[in-house]
Amino acid sequence: MKISVGNLPQELTEEELEKLFSKFGKPEHISIKKDKLTGRSLGYGSLEMEDEAGKKAVEALNKHEISGKAITVVDADEWKKEFDKKQSVKGGPSQNKVQSSQTKGGFSSSVRRTGGRGK
Repeated sequence: MKISVGNLPQELTEEELEKLFSKFGKPEHISIKKDKLTGRSLGYGSLEMEDEAGKKAVEALNKHEISGKAITVVDADEWKKEFDKKQSVKGGPSQNKVQSSQTKGGFSSSVRRTGGRGK
């Protein structure tokens, strides 16, 4: 089971995250996403666990407080299904694309000419 973890304190290490989840089973492939330039934590990450242990960890640790921050712990697959479902209701990601109405020459043929001195 893939688990996504969010709202992590910046000073939290992968080892500390592993220790937190190890109460429920063996966590694997733990990663906290970091900024490429500064190396600082972006405040979210992921890990994998066996299904039963993962479900227990999600239930127990969601909204668990670490350093004054309530972390978010969710089943990554379930979250993705919900996200995709919401996107399909909205019309999908393609609805946000900007479409150009200009023709090859740069202007449409419906440009109004005023005539007179404003040639």
